[in-house]
Amino acid sequence: MPIYKGYCENCDQKFEVFIRSFHSRPDKIYCPKCQNPGERLFSIPIIRSVSGVPSTDFDKKYEEMHYHEKRKEWEKAAQVAEGVSEYARDEFLRKAAQGK
Repeated sequence: MPIYKGYCENCDQKFEVFIRSFHSRPDKIYCPKCQNPGERLFSIPIIRSVSGVPSTDFDKKYEEMHYHEKRKEWEKAAQVAEGVSEYARDEFLRKAAQGK
């Protein structure tokens, strides 16, 4: 499930857009703050080793984030998501506040 990074010229802010499927790639991404079309930024995809073992520190953090997510440990997942994905961090914090 891809996360697209974007920039809103209107708000002068960077943002992330989570897309639930690789098959539904959007033509445009929109700023979550003002809903204006944003500019898609280039980002480097995560590449995993063939054996499935995390190949970088980023991969290890990503796997740890999902470990806590599967257990619905939202605060821990949000803490690990810091520096990995602002969108994921915010979603985990939202779920923690809602008690999900």
